[in-house]
Amino acid sequence: MRRCGLSCLVLLLIVANGVSAADRASVTKEIHASSGPWAVTLSINFDYPYGGGQRAPALFSAADGFAFQAGDVLTIQYDSGLWCAGTYVSVGTCVDGNGYRIYAPSDDRPQGASTTYAPSRYMNPATYPIYLMQLVGTFADARGQIAGTPFKVGNGPVNVTVPAGAAQLQLGSNLYGYSDARDYFTALKATVSGPAPAVMKNAGSMAQVAAGGGWKTTIVLVNSGAQPAKARLSFYEDSGRPLVLPLTLSRAVPAGPVSASTLEESLAAGGSMTVESAGLEDQPVQAGWAQLLSDGDVTGFAIFGQRSGDQAQEAVVPLETRRQDSYVLWFDQTGGLVMGVAVANLAPEALNVQATARDESGAVVGSGTIPLPAMGHTSFELAAMVTGTGQARGTVEFRAGAGGAISVLGLRFRGGTFTTVPVIAK
Repeated sequence: MRRCGLSCLVLLLIVANGVSAADRASVTKEIHASSGPWAVTLSINFDYPYGGGQRAPALFSAADGFAFQAGDVLTIQYDSGLWCAGTYVSVGTCVDGNGYRIYAPSDDRPQGASTTYAPSRYMNPATYPIYLMQLVGTFADARGQIAGTPFKVGNGPVNVTVPAGAAQLQLGSNLYGYSDARDYFTALKATVSGPAPAVMKNAGSMAQVAAGGGWKTTIVLVNSGAQPAKARLSFYEDSGRPLVLPLTLSRAVPAGPVSASTLEESLAAGGSMTVESAGLEDQPVQAGWAQLLSDGDVTGFAIFGQRSGDQAQEAVVPLETRRQDSYVLWFDQTGGLVMGVAVANLAPEALNVQATARDESGAVVGSGTIPLPAMGHTSFELAAMVTGTGQARGTVEFRAGAGGAISVLGLRFRGGTFTTVPVIAK
């Protein structure tokens, strides 16, 4: 059986102007009296016409830090400000988010052109009364196409559920002739709060993945937590660019390989999944490294497999959950043993990894420099890259320097067999 070294293997809190991390997003925006709850052309959304002189609605979307997924609950609250209507206005004709209550129960009469109506015409009658110039809203897709049914807000707070297909929340006023509205007083300010996107944190890395040429890498992911969690598994090639691999997922329906550089899956509490990248034995080896991000307690391990003819061998190594700038690898290259090493750069900046070899007494016997591009990777036989390690036994320290973060893996080969060698964080 042939030997093949590693070289042929791998509240967001948003307040109008700023963002900080948290469990919920909270965004405050101004809404002018002449703002409609939707801004579309009839060719896009004929069912929802709007009055003349309308301003664009106030938009709230994922760009503001919301997760914005179907089933999420958003809370809308009028904060301050007054809307005014008419050519000549006084304080008495200006209203808050509840609108003109003297108009009851709702104003859905045609006004002017037959296609121009107040938004309340399209609301659920069970929610009446809806007053003139009341603060109202609707969900829409990214083009502005209405998703679900428009609804009243008033002074709030009101809780609304994001419908399927929605990409944004749009707020405006219940008015049939937006050109009649005046901004003599301040625009309304309204705050929308809701779930922020899940924070994906570093959950592990694998300094080597390989597929094809007789090699197979299987990554097993396990959610050990008590809550569901998302897992994002990404593959990178030597240059740091995404590495597209043939992948077979244990949970795929229907089963079958896909080609991808990134997978994002949800794992139930206690759930698991298997991602296998094999390729064909007569194809060139695709090598690189893998990064795992998760918003929960997802971890796992990799199984390296090599097949030659009718013989096969496997070795298992846990995902590297530490994010360090320095690791120590024990090596033994005596008696025909050969040590292969893989190093991945976890950082978005290029770096030079310094390698220092020591014998069993701790004396320095050699060194080497390993350049890595941002998110890059390399694999090599140890003696070819670090001096003083051939026909010897000892340790090699791989150091990225302050601010760097690397992942390191060792594989020890004896003829056609191999085993993984873990590293020690320093």
